[in-house]
Amino acid sequence: MSIMSREFCYDVVIIGGGPSGSACGIELQKKKKSCCILDKATFPRDKVCGGLLPEKTIHLLHELIPEKTVEEIKKDVMIDCSKSISFYYNTEFQVRSSLQTEFIITERKFFDNYLIDYYKSLGGVIYEGVKIQHIDFVKKKIYLVDGTIYQYQYLVAADGVNSYVRRQLPVKKFQNVFFVEYDIKKEDFNHNSDLTFFVYQGKQLGWSFPKGKYYNVGLGFPKYESNAIEITKAFMSEIGVKNLERYSRKGAQLPNLTIVKPYWKNQVLFVGDAGSFSEPMTGEGIYQALYSGRMAAFSILNGKNVAKKYAKLTKTLRQSKRVLSLFQKKLFSHYNQVFKRLKKHPYSIHKVVDGHIGKRLFNYSNLITFFLSYKLFRDEWYKKRK
Repeated sequence: MSIMSREFCYDVVIIGGGPSGSACGIELQKKKKSCCILDKATFPRDKVCGGLLPEKTIHLLHELIPEKTVEEIKKDVMIDCSKSISFYYNTEFQVRSSLQTEFIITERKFFDNYLIDYYKSLGGVIYEGVKIQHIDFVKKKIYLVDGTIYQYQYLVAADGVNSYVRRQLPVKKFQNVFFVEYDIKKEDFNHNSDLTFFVYQGKQLGWSFPKGKYYNVGLGFPKYESNAIEITKAFMSEIGVKNLERYSRKGAQLPNLTIVKPYWKNQVLFVGDAGSFSEPMTGEGIYQALYSGRMAAFSILNGKNVAKKYAKLTKTLRQSKRVLSLFQKKLFSHYNQVFKRLKKHPYSIHKVVDGHIGKRLFNYSNLITFFLSYKLFRDEWYKKRK
């Protein structure tokens, strides 16, 4: 490492210090692997996100930070929690169920900084407020606007849904889902502590999560809508939000339902949103971010056939997304049939929400078997398989 030339050399450079990047860095630091994180922001920084942490995510955090017990981690990151879930079509109540698992709600500004601080405590290096000018994938060098150069053996792209790294490479791109959200004070939204999901106008998926003194309320759009703000305002009014003009509107994007290859050659690994790892049912992506970040680190530490190893370790995430994407599509196009089934067989909610989204007890085969019990999904599944 030469300070005079402002050129740094690491085995691994991670672009992005969110959950996927910090998880990767933490596992590499545990094994004393030479690595650094580059991030355009300075921590702690705000991040638009519902902040949903299922039980499986808390246990994954415990594996990442073994010095802390599960209860200690919950206390560290929790702002609120819920053990019940409700579904609505527009404002019409459909079905409610208690849950066997507890869903934690966090604030990303503090959660992400929590992980970065732990990474630093292990000796991890992070360069904040950096701006990349160019990446030379042949020479394996990253050039910053200020003239600094970082050389790497492996590059981990943890730079989000609009990944700069992905845009520079000849790899499959994906369209983004976008959403609008507000943090509404409880006196302006008379709701309950359920995790609440709304199928709105048969096109959008809305939600309300308890968040301390607020409710995080938002609406997601599967494709670009020029009048998204007006639609969101109408949604907020219909579900009973008052004084919306007092609150700041926030927006962000998520990966859509596209499945992509999570690597380029044997030198670049895509993690988190940059790899299109997300939960189609809820939009939750923190578990997928932490999991893919750790798997990237384990693949690099393995040292042989890194890209193929990483693809194998993250295969279950892509498989589950494929199945749950089908459910999401049918939820919109045949919501009456879906809600009718959920009302008649509430165990279905426990199967998916508790079993898969909450605890990740289902593997790919379990999910297929469960969804094929619905004629609605069975016909569509076999149609796609032909």
